[in-house]
Amino acid sequence: MSDRNTLWETILKGKGDRTYRKYGEDTGVSYSNIQRLVHKQYIPTPETIYKLSIGDKGQKDERQRNKLYREMMLAAGYRDPKELEEDEETKRRDFFNKLELLVLGGLIRKDIRFRKQTIDKQYRFFAPQMSVVLEESSIQEWTFKFIEHGPEPVIRDGSIYIKITPMRYARQCLAEAVLIPLKDNRKVTLVTDSVDYYAEMIKFKNEISFAGDLSVMLVDLRTMSIKQEEYIAHENRNTNEIFLCKTESCGE
Repeated sequence: MSDRNTLWETILKGKGDRTYRKYGEDTGVSYSNIQRLVHKQYIPTPETIYKLSIGDKGQKDERQRNKLYREMMLAAGYRDPKELEEDEETKRRDFFNKLELLVLGGLIRKDIRFRKQTIDKQYRFFAPQMSVVLEESSIQEWTFKFIEHGPEPVIRDGSIYIKITPMRYARQCLAEAVLIPLKDNRKVTLVTDSVDYYAEMIKFKNEISFAGDLSVMLVDLRTMSIKQEEYIAHENRNTNEIFLCKTESCGE
C-alpha cells in the first residue's frame, strides 16, 4: 500500500531547490503529472519514479539516485527494487534447473551413456547452460541452450509497449545459436517451454547457413516432460541424428 505523505516527502527531496516546472524539465516528467503529484492525486509508475529520482540540479550521482529511487518505490507501494531483482534471479535459476533435470532425465531414459562437463567458455553471442560428452555415439558433445522468456509487454500511460515480439525474439535466439563456432561431432540444442518460440524456430528447418547439427526441443514444465524435438540443421555427415524425443514418436 502506498504512503502518499511519505511519497510526497521523497518527491520534495528529489526536487530540491528547483521549481516544479524545472524539476519536470530535468526529469522528463510532464508538468501536469508533477502537479498531480503535488496534490497527491497520482501514484507514478516505476519508470516515472526512476526519472524523478534524478537529484537536485540534474545531478546524477548513482549512489544517491539509487537510494532515492528505493525510497520513492517503497513509498509508492512497490516492492524494493533489489528484492525484485533477487526474485527474478531466483526464478531464472529455478527455470534453468528444471530444464536441466528434464534433459538429464531424457538422456537417462534413452539409455544414452554420457558425462556432464563444465562449460569453461562462453561465446560472444551464445551462452549455453549445459553440455555433456556422449560415449559410444557419433556425436561426441551435446550442448544445450535454455531459452528464457522474452520481455513482457509494458503498459504505460494507457498504451501497450512491446520491446520485441515473440516471433522476433525466437528468431534472435536462433540467430545467436548459428553464430557459435563450428566444432566437429557436436550437436547444439535450443530448449524452450514456449510453443510459440518452438513453432517459429522450426520454420527455418534446412533453411539456415549452419554447417553442423542444430535442433530445437519443446518441453512442458507443468508435466515435466519433453514434448517434441526437431532438427533445424544436420550438416555434419560424420554424425547420426539423435533425439531425446523424436517428434513423431513422443509419448511412446
